[in-house]
Amino acid sequence: MTADLPGLSIIKPGFMTLLQDSGRRGVMRQGLACGGPMDRHAWAWANRLVGNPWHTAALEVSFGGFECMAETHLQIAITGAYSSLHINGNPQPRWTALNINPGDRLVLGHPASGVRVYLAVKGGFALTPGLGGSNSTLVREGTGACGETALHCRPVIICPAIL
Repeated sequence: MTADLPGLSIIKPGFMTLLQDSGRRGVMRQGLACGGPMDRHAWAWANRLVGNPWHTAALEVSFGGFECMAETHLQIAITGAYSSLHINGNPQPRWTALNINPGDRLVLGHPASGVRVYLAVKGGFALTPGLGGSNSTLVREGTGACGETALHCRPVIICPAIL
């Protein structure tokens, strides 16, 4: 990790963590699915809580077990399925914006109810839009920021710092 490329270092990607934005448009005629988050309500609120515009990619963590470390000052929001959220071992609220610092370790437990948890970062992730102008991952079709794989392909996700 270099100082000019701050972001989130993925420690444990969990069972299936994907990058999801609002999905791709105009690709169904090519036989491709639109993609996007499974829980659009929770995804949209995560982005809204940190002031991101519609279509901003967030992490969709399925079944929990996710752990990451901040490499810079970030504002995040966690929404979706009920799972524990700890930063540096301390329980934190969900459905609100939280400021985290370099070196802070974020751990999402396994959901007590529901399946998918969304983690949005203020300013979004530094991604190059793919097919249909989207970064949404569709494992079956091999599209999105990580192609046909879950987040295992990216040890660091670049995102802008907040000061």
